[in-house]
Amino acid sequence: MKLFSNLVALAFCAIELVSAYGGKPVCGFNNTVHGSMPLTAPGLNPTIVVSQSDLWGVQRAAQDLSIDFGRVTGHNGTLLNISGSSLPGGHPSLIVVGTVGSPLINSLVASNKINISAITGQWESFMTQLVSNPAPGVQQALVIVGADKRGAIYGIYDLSRQIGVSPWYVSNAGRREGLC
Repeated sequence: MKLFSNLVALAFCAIELVSAYGGKPVCGFNNTVHGSMPLTAPGLNPTIVVSQSDLWGVQRAAQDLSIDFGRVTGHNGTLLNISGSSLPGGHPSLIVVGTVGSPLINSLVASNKINISAITGQWESFMTQLVSNPAPGVQQALVIVGADKRGAIYGIYDLSRQIGVSPWYVSNAGRREGLC
């Protein structure tokens, strides 16, 4: 009976995660797309920014994303876990992740750089948006916003999936590892 209840729970989890990954792709491997932003290139490692005051699971997923870039390119992304609400300048492009209500996301909303009305009040929803000139010294940012913690985490792992890393693979130590 316990095996049956575990299988039912696993099936519901799989259905929930699959529906979360049903969004349109935001990542590709063709550098000729107008208005695109390179996430990585020779000599360019992605810089991922998350707020120190955001939820722990979101910070963990951002760290996993930086490592996932290393799994694909051989060079991990740089994770900036910052305090405050200002994006760091001096980076041509950034990946910004967070939840609705976090200081980084609030500052982008307040400056009319992103509109989160499509996910506000939703459960486990996320959106991605490419933003031009989100802060002084930053030309572009790929912003991943979750309506809540799970939404942000789904959005982050969805980007990992799009670059070729399976969010399903977990090592014996409980850390995500490898490529599928």
